[in-house]
Amino acid sequence: MKVYSWKTLLVTILGAGGMLAYAVVRICRGDWLFGAVLAVMALGMAVEGLEASLTEEGHRKDVENGRTGRRVYRAMFGTFAPVMPYGAVILMGIGAVFALALPELPWIALASVIGALAYQIWLARAVRRELAREKEQTES
Repeated sequence: MKVYSWKTLLVTILGAGGMLAYAVVRICRGDWLFGAVLAVMALGMAVEGLEASLTEEGHRKDVENGRTGRRVYRAMFGTFAPVMPYGAVILMGIGAVFALALPELPWIALASVIGALAYQIWLARAVRRELAREKEQTES
C-alpha cells in the first residue's frame, strides 16, 4: 500500500487514535453520551485522514483544498492570512488561561469560548461567500 502523505497519516493516527482512546476511557468511566460523540468524531476524522493519506484521489483532493484555502485566505485577509484560520484556537487558549488564572470569574472564560464559536461560524460563512463570489466571477 502506497502512502501519499506521511504527515497526514501520522497526524491521523496520533490525533484520531488519541481521541478514540480518550473516548473509550470516557465510556468506561460511565460518560456514555460524551464518549460516544467523541468516538464518532474520532472515527470520522480517521476515515478522512486515511483517505487523504492512502488514496491518490483523496490526496489530490486534500492538496487542492489546501491550495484553495490559502488562496481564499490570502485574498480576504492579506498579511493576516496565516493567522486567521487559528483565531478560534487562539480565543480558546485565552479562555483556558483565564479559566486557570481566574477561576472565580468563569464568565470571562465562557465569553472567550462563545467568542471562539462565533468567530468560527463567521469565518466559515465569510469563506463560503468568497468562494461563491470567485465561482461567479469565473463563470461570467
